[in-house]
Amino acid sequence: MKTWELHISGRVQGVGFRPTVYRLACASGLAGEVSNGPAGLRVYFNAPEFQARQFQHHLLANLPPRALVTAHTLQATAWREFPDFSITDSTAKGKPDLLVAPDFAICSDCREELHQSQNRRFRYPFTTCTNCGPRYAITTALPYDRERTTVAPFAMCPSCRAEYADPTNRRHFSQTNSCPDCGITLTLLGPGGARTQDAVLVVGARLLRQGRIVAVKGIAGYLLCCDALHAPAVEELRRRKQRPDKPFAVLFPDLPAVQPYARVSPLAAAELSGPAAPIVLLPKHLGTAAFPPCSDSAYVGAMLPSSPLLTLLSHDFGGPLVATSANLSGEPILTDGQEDQVLQLADFVLTHDLAIAQAQDDSLVRFTEDFGQRIVLRRGRGLAPALAPPAAQPVGPDLLACGADLKSAVALRANGRIFVTSFLGDLADFGSHQRFSSTLVQSQALLDARPTAVLTDLHPAYFSHALGQEYAEKHGLNLHRVQHHEAHFAALLGEHDLLDTAHEILGVVWDGTGLGHDGHVWGGEFFRFDQRGFRRVAHLAYVPHLGGDQMSRDLRYAALAFAGHLPPAEDVLRTKLGTLPFNNLWHLRARAKLRTSSVGRLFDAVACLLGLMEQQTYEGQAAALLEQAAREGLAREPNLLPYDQPELWENLLADLPYRAPTVIAARFHLTLVDWVKEIAEAQKVRAIGFSGGVFQNALLLDLLRARLPEYQLYFHQQLSPNDENIAYGQIIHYALTQRTRCAAGQNQENYVLSYPG
Repeated sequence: MKTWELHISGRVQGVGFRPTVYRLACASGLAGEVSNGPAGLRVYFNAPEFQARQFQHHLLANLPPRALVTAHTLQATAWREFPDFSITDSTAKGKPDLLVAPDFAICSDCREELHQSQNRRFRYPFTTCTNCGPRYAITTALPYDRERTTVAPFAMCPSCRAEYADPTNRRHFSQTNSCPDCGITLTLLGPGGARTQDAVLVVGARLLRQGRIVAVKGIAGYLLCCDALHAPAVEELRRRKQRPDKPFAVLFPDLPAVQPYARVSPLAAAELSGPAAPIVLLPKHLGTAAFPPCSDSAYVGAMLPSSPLLTLLSHDFGGPLVATSANLSGEPILTDGQEDQVLQLADFVLTHDLAIAQAQDDSLVRFTEDFGQRIVLRRGRGLAPALAPPAAQPVGPDLLACGADLKSAVALRANGRIFVTSFLGDLADFGSHQRFSSTLVQSQALLDARPTAVLTDLHPAYFSHALGQEYAEKHGLNLHRVQHHEAHFAALLGEHDLLDTAHEILGVVWDGTGLGHDGHVWGGEFFRFDQRGFRRVAHLAYVPHLGGDQMSRDLRYAALAFAGHLPPAEDVLRTKLGTLPFNNLWHLRARAKLRTSSVGRLFDAVACLLGLMEQQTYEGQAAALLEQAAREGLAREPNLLPYDQPELWENLLADLPYRAPTVIAARFHLTLVDWVKEIAEAQKVRAIGFSGGVFQNALLLDLLRARLPEYQLYFHQQLSPNDENIAYGQIIHYALTQRTRCAAGQNQENYVLSYPG
């Protein structure tokens, strides 16, 4: 008989792990204790060695449903006497070394209780258990216990405390346990003041049926809701948010309610109903009547209620609701203390006094239609902040990475783990600056991170670079700049644990913009990775970069840059622009010194010349339309051939008078796939990885998988392919740089990991 210490790390707090250990230990007749700590969970118990290892195996085979174990060790320790088995107080001493639990959507048990009139939590909008409820959104410090969450001010009533102490209850040691007697209050704010009666949810649903806009305080921020079928309400919401075209997410009360509007694959259904409950982009049914939230999109951004509050409101309303973040387009989601701003966007506000510690947007994912490849479009509530291994590696000193400006996120390497915040918005907005800074402070405190260096994008004019530089100067740290597209590729390598691979990998990084080592704007890049580092081996041919940021909004600029020198395109663009503007831009093109290799702008140019649109009001709008068109073209002519690569523009323009734009769009997509294959063959590699915003295109991913079966293909799984992964990639890139320098014995100041091909 010995005393054993079982240490388990990973996502082991906020998931009902201690109650599970307690039940299994008692069932095994063990005496001991279990407790949380900054480094995970520790179990001390007395047993012979055989029984100790048997208990370890049994526990790991019967984990709580939301748990994720990344490491576990069992070792004998100093003898201790235990009268029985117990859950003891957590210790807050030591460095955090665990995966912070994300927020979990309401579980089926809690959902059933909401509608049981005899249950004491009948229609209680804040019900939770060990399997569901807010976690990251309410966490103020680690280890995870009620006293270190925003639930702390609400004392449990005697009935809740009895549940908390009952090992047979699913709320045993549930840190968020509460009921109507525990003090969390729902309030309706509006022109007539505040009301807190039980009927506020019924009133809220009635207001929505009247065409009013109602803001609802969700798990991690305010949502703006209105009747999705009431076109005037949707248009008014667009006006208030300054979002004229971009589709809105739609909240449905349950999965069957989604079916009349969109095709729901088994993968999509599982995602919608899963613990993250993100928005899922679903193909609209062909022939579906106009659906106001979707604008001209062929997709519905569907979501199911993630919280009991949204469950009740959606149930009471009885139909689809627009549910979009409460903010002006491009700004961060509004949260506690910003109710005055919320009331400028909404007619009424359903709020409550459970504070939000970590504000987040809803996550957004999609699946490709042929292969079911999952694409994370936005990583937020339910998915952030923890990354599961192998993406949590490599170990090393603490680092701060500031990411990029569009789709910004912060990453910290702390105590050997990499922590990536949720989407923080566009840093061109001052509110996003503030959210960036506050999130950095909160995350650093939560993880007890002490950065030894700061990593930023190569572009000196990025706000993220300025914020990182300011932090480095304030704390006396070295600043390291990482090229944008190399960070993308590094993120993919890190996520797939390919840093030590013996095989060479071709990295395809396509997006809209990023400063290259040669001072030009990159975006259509091919890198070769081996143990010596990165090497740029090919790129989209440079064209003039016209009009700065205007080139990403006015597609005619992109079309002129790529194809304006060819007579058919010149004729089309002269008509679209007018003679004088065309001539001015033509002369600007001839004198432009700055060049770009952006595939994002290539998509814009093709969309413009096909007549799909000329000006886009949000990022990726033209690319989405081109993807839709290409899908229609392939359905129309499934045996299409790609264009010859060297004469892409000549052949594409020659098709314009004779073939449908959808068919040309399809051939363009096929040409991109052929280009990837051509470079892979030239480089003699068998593995290809893809990153960058262009690879949010589900059709392109399906075509790559269908037409390149002989290659090992890597796509992002936990991270988005867009710029949200840049901060994580900067940390991986830095780690590779340090390792390569050490191996080469080169001086840090003079060593360049990557160079233009």
